[in-house]
Amino acid sequence: MSWPDWVSDLPIIGDFFDAAEIAESVIFSSYSELRDAMVWTEVGNTGLDTRDYMLAEQSLVPVVWNEAGTEVVSGKWEDINGFVSTDPEDFDIDHRVSFSEIVRQNPSFYDLSLAEQLEIYNDRENLQILHDVENREKSDMAAADYAQRILNPEGRAEFIADARNYWEGLTGRFRV
Repeated sequence: MSWPDWVSDLPIIGDFFDAAEIAESVIFSSYSELRDAMVWTEVGNTGLDTRDYMLAEQSLVPVVWNEAGTEVVSGKWEDINGFVSTDPEDFDIDHRVSFSEIVRQNPSFYDLSLAEQLEIYNDRENLQILHDVENREKSDMAAADYAQRILNPEGRAEFIADARNYWEGLTGRFRV
């Protein structure tokens, strides 16, 4: 639970403050604090968070949903390295240009509102599905370094082009 949620749950505080208003005034003192505040947000008015939206969008077969229709429970996915599975738990939603790289290269990122930061974090143009094991190994690796690990030459070229296009468009879109 984030501290804005915790504060808003206090009986007196919750009556006077909205958690979103508190969150907008948060200033992070370190990358780890910032990273801990990042969450998958709802995509439009779909009722789906970024993760489930991406899983549904990129499944090679129609997905099966939980009873509430808000969480993907099965489908079929193939990541950029050719890993295939029908279990969504085998995949992470991963940033092509790592979030840490975006923040590191753009110190003014901390000056953006939390809503703008979350918009960048959840920007589907910079996201891909990736085998969770591979994602842990990739970690905060720079996109150019990670591209060298992609075995499929066409996949590598596509990854590089997507990462480059995203990086070039980032400055104009978000003023970072």
